[in-house]
Amino acid sequence: MEYRRRQAIEATLHGERGTVYKAHDTKIRIALIYPNTYYVGMSNLGVHTIYGLLNAHDDVYCERVFFPDANMLPYYQRTKTPLCSLESQTALAEFDILAFSVSFENDYLNILHLLEFGRIPATTEERQDSYPVVMLGGAVTAINPEPLAVFIDVFIIGEGEEILADVLETYRHAAGKRSKRTLVERLAQIPGVYVPSLYDITYTSDGRLKHRIPRANAPAHIKTRPLLNLDCYPAYSRILTEQTEFGKMFLLQLNRGCGYACRFCHTGYAHSPLRHLSLEAALRLIRQGLQVRERIGLVGAAIADYPQLPELAEAICSQGGKLSVSSLRLSALAKRPDLLDILLQTDQKTITIAPEAGTERLRRLISKALTDTVLYDTLEHILRKHLVHLKLYFLIGLPTETDEDIEAIIHLCQQCRQLLRNAAKTHGKIGKMTVSVSPLVPKPFTPLQWHPMAPENVLKRKLHHIKRQVSRLGNLQMSHTPAKSAIWQGILARGDRRLGHILLRTAANGGNWKRAFRELNMRPEFYVHRPRDKEEQLPWSHLHVGLSHHRLHDEYQRMLAMGSQ
Repeated sequence: MEYRRRQAIEATLHGERGTVYKAHDTKIRIALIYPNTYYVGMSNLGVHTIYGLLNAHDDVYCERVFFPDANMLPYYQRTKTPLCSLESQTALAEFDILAFSVSFENDYLNILHLLEFGRIPATTEERQDSYPVVMLGGAVTAINPEPLAVFIDVFIIGEGEEILADVLETYRHAAGKRSKRTLVERLAQIPGVYVPSLYDITYTSDGRLKHRIPRANAPAHIKTRPLLNLDCYPAYSRILTEQTEFGKMFLLQLNRGCGYACRFCHTGYAHSPLRHLSLEAALRLIRQGLQVRERIGLVGAAIADYPQLPELAEAICSQGGKLSVSSLRLSALAKRPDLLDILLQTDQKTITIAPEAGTERLRRLISKALTDTVLYDTLEHILRKHLVHLKLYFLIGLPTETDEDIEAIIHLCQQCRQLLRNAAKTHGKIGKMTVSVSPLVPKPFTPLQWHPMAPENVLKRKLHHIKRQVSRLGNLQMSHTPAKSAIWQGILARGDRRLGHILLRTAANGGNWKRAFRELNMRPEFYVHRPRDKEEQLPWSHLHVGLSHHRLHDEYQRMLAMGSQ
């Protein structure tokens, strides 16, 4: 098995283009750790961006670490072989900094397993000065780092490009000269850096957060630092490998943030304002990408709002390239039919649409301005000229949702399926259709952060009904997030640092979080199924993202008022 492990590592590195190798005696050695498999991690542009940013410093050598895949995981569990970096097979304990990049709550348990595989104590309290500094950043912890607070020395809150430069400068001056405690106290003075061990937390008798008291001159509030000029740190594929979901593409992020502020999504609230990569920078990177890949994948939450998207599409097409884009907002595309035609002429084979809800009433409630007429007319316009595959994304468990809203999801799928059938008469074959359904998980820094999540049994019933009805349509695939998994995600999304005990117990018992709650005499319902009131201090209240708490609550009240009409 050890021979197979080494063979797999060599094959992985051999299949890469753009990997950075440096001398082992480089002053600052950083392990960039993604708590999922290589396939998933290398599909994440954040990993590429931070890898390139760190290795741009002459005195920094950043190597990557991923969670073992299904074939290798039993080997690490059985043999206790220390987990090592990909590039040089260096043990985690030999690095100066372990830098985790985390995108999803469901990967939190993998963080604990990775530390265990690397023979690194899990909690900050257990790690002495001889161990690496453990840092963590990513979109999900930028809105609530507290469930991981007992494990992480330093959080990077928000977009980390500019913050990391300050972190490295502080590390250069302080590392090795003073204790780790002194180092993290200095790091805590950097705007956008959060050191949870410098805060004392107290709770009320009913379990709600009471006080968060900073020590050692730590700031009372952590202000995020959005990257205002994307040209300074463009996000694109730094390492090319076909062992990823987008292996045949060169990925390029066109924008960050979102200007639509859908009430369930934190992107439009916590990651605003909407910012675009300049046309000049985008064209330069597209030229670079077409030298190594035939297809350019444009990434962003608001691709259809990029002002010069037609110019980019034409540039790709004129250079013999092909284009793929992430989810398209039909309400924006409906106003620009020329843009639709240009995109489809560049070999865009799949159209991804996120109606989110089956009825216009529920879409209005969550600020998703998409009417059935716009959806069907735009899709019909596309299918009239092009054979495409269709992906639809829906949420269930939305506020005021009724059985009629669930039936409307099924009806919408039927109508879209019929449009694909009608188009088959013109094109000679029918496009594939994929439907994805996920339970709503209320997130911090959205108007729904005060709202209770739907009960697990209700979500199970709705998912089962949709799956049974949609499966009868034929030539259609449906995927869904299981209700139990969504509830666990919901617990972690709005949890406090007491969940560290739950995570430790869950990691030790094979992943049974319900058992962990029972053994620790804690109630999961406290985190997911109770409404919060406006005056409650939330676990993430110390984070300032440039958004008023009162504005969010006003939005929540407007939504509730709409739902009662």
